[in-house]
Amino acid sequence: MAGPSFSPEIWRLVFENLNSTQDIYNICLVCRSFKTIATPLLYRSLTVIPNPRSSPDQQDARVDEHIIERLESDEQDKTFRLRHWVQEVTFAPSLFFAPHYSGRDRGFDRSQFIQQSDHPITVLSHLPNLRRITLTIPQLQSAELIDLVTEHPRKPEIILSLHCFFEYEFAERIKRWDENDTKDETLRLLLSRVVGLDISVDPFYEERPFMLGHGPNERILTVQKLSFSCPSLRTFTLSLFGNYGGCVEIVPWFPLIDSFRLTGTEVFPPLEELALNGYNMRKNEWPYWRDGLDWSRLKALTLGPQDSFGLLGRLAGYATSLKVLRVYCYEDEAEYKDRKGLSRFLRSFGTLRTLELRGYICAIGAIAHHRNLLSLCLHEDESSRAGYRNRRRVLTVEELDLLDKQCPDLRVLEVGIRRKDELPLGILTKLATSFKNLHCLSLHFELGILDREPIMPTLSLATARSIGQMMFDLRRQCGFMNTTSSNPYPFKLTLWTGRAYRRYPQMPPRFDSWELKFTNTYEVQLPVNKKDGDNEVEVRLTKGQGLDPDIRRSETPDL
Repeated sequence: MAGPSFSPEIWRLVFENLNSTQDIYNICLVCRSFKTIATPLLYRSLTVIPNPRSSPDQQDARVDEHIIERLESDEQDKTFRLRHWVQEVTFAPSLFFAPHYSGRDRGFDRSQFIQQSDHPITVLSHLPNLRRITLTIPQLQSAELIDLVTEHPRKPEIILSLHCFFEYEFAERIKRWDENDTKDETLRLLLSRVVGLDISVDPFYEERPFMLGHGPNERILTVQKLSFSCPSLRTFTLSLFGNYGGCVEIVPWFPLIDSFRLTGTEVFPPLEELALNGYNMRKNEWPYWRDGLDWSRLKALTLGPQDSFGLLGRLAGYATSLKVLRVYCYEDEAEYKDRKGLSRFLRSFGTLRTLELRGYICAIGAIAHHRNLLSLCLHEDESSRAGYRNRRRVLTVEELDLLDKQCPDLRVLEVGIRRKDELPLGILTKLATSFKNLHCLSLHFELGILDREPIMPTLSLATARSIGQMMFDLRRQCGFMNTTSSNPYPFKLTLWTGRAYRRYPQMPPRFDSWELKFTNTYEVQLPVNKKDGDNEVEVRLTKGQGLDPDIRRSETPDL
């Protein structure tokens, strides 16, 4: 292959920065030398069941089973190399685990071919360079697998994803475990290697106490015991779900336990990433977190979309080393939007590189306080409630100008656009002529859900092409479209409509079909094989029907 004569070590460093497994696979098809360099990277991380919604007759299912057979084989050539290449293994479920489902009726699960055999034991025992294991199938979290992991000579790190694990042996073992009891040494070794926990728990569900001995739901206390028993834990995600109501009101038999019961004697693990969704951290619990957790280690924090009960305001002055902050909120839960607390928290430090606010936006001055931002998302869904017609917050020209001056390194920006009978040319022009280092710009248009009448001009192929061409031309005139060593990535514009997420996705509203009809996403870019002087944009529909009865495809709105 003709090209720069870089050494294999340099090419390997380049390939290690590719974004996906598919990219690495494509590199393997280029030439034999690239295949030799990239193949170990292709098999470095192995997901045993990669497609969560695939069926047994699909091609990727056969590929997975073929890889497992190769790992189990006694051949000494290619199989030997494959085993040495694998460093990370994820046992993923083949059916989507949604936390608002009970876990008892999940339909067909293709992972049964793993659960009902010794595949995990055999595969893991044949991987001499294994460094990390991710378990998301509750049935695999068994005594046999625990023994294997703890005895592995490489002492691999462990990530546990526990989304209905209270029905299985592992939870009962944790509940009964005493760290001062040396009888269960294997469990202690296992927990010492756990670096990630992703837990969803239902604290509301109760078995009716028809027999004596039943008590309150103590699942959240089991989660507390598990999390504080992992001395190397770096990533902790906790989501509470349940209590969704219904036709019959259920009266609990026992007091609800929906938060930890800390005493001050707990030793907090060295967390680097923390995500809380619906966790009720009451005021009397906050001092234990405030004084016990080493906040200087925390680099990423995610809150929501279920309410976290005023935690943002309390964090001001503590989580001051964050690089990533994500705050989510459902649109129609306005009473939980702590804008003042969020602003106070953001003003207390200035280290963020990624900020994602979905659901509500705080003062722009607080956001602009983080001058090294690389990625910024400021998004509010439109409301379907009658009293909130103009509540959706979008940025003004002055606020965009402040962000442009204070955050010059922005690479990714997502904001909302308000329109009524005409496009906001001032906003579009400001976005096109600002943020010179942008790689991706995403603009969200409201639909008109409240009145069930599409807001004009609707987002169609013609509208997307017209907006995209105008913005690309303006950026070119400003000199922002030149690909240089300091800005090597092509600019991409995304235009989309619809809602980001709903509180109860399993119960769509009455206007769901109307909304889907007008929900579209368009991506606008310059052609990949662009000729010199060819500045016409390329528009691609990536989501939705792309059909708009109000604007013909041949019609282009005036800008």
